[in-house]
Amino acid sequence: MRYSKDLIVAVKYLYEKGFRSSEIARRLGVSPFTVRNVISILKKGPKVKEFVWKDRAGNKVVLRVPENIYNVLEYLRGKRIVKYTREILGIAMPTILFMR
Repeated sequence: MRYSKDLIVAVKYLYEKGFRSSEIARRLGVSPFTVRNVISILKKGPKVKEFVWKDRAGNKVVLRVPENIYNVLEYLRGKRIVKYTREILGIAMPTILFMR
């Protein structure tokens, strides 16, 4: 099953802040099993895409591109709970983040 990258980043952020998985599930509105699976994905480590080609001299060139980091607030906007972000994330957010 594929999970949204925004969901993964949101779970990672809250997990690093010390929230329990049941609390993360309640705050993000997802299943506790989904949170458990995402945490296990995060423990396996980041995936890195590799692009390999040969240059003109015939040398092998490897370009490693890490996964993009997505904004936690974009995931919360998708859940239509931006106005409660301060309580959800447990941090104070500047007002500029709430402007469209």
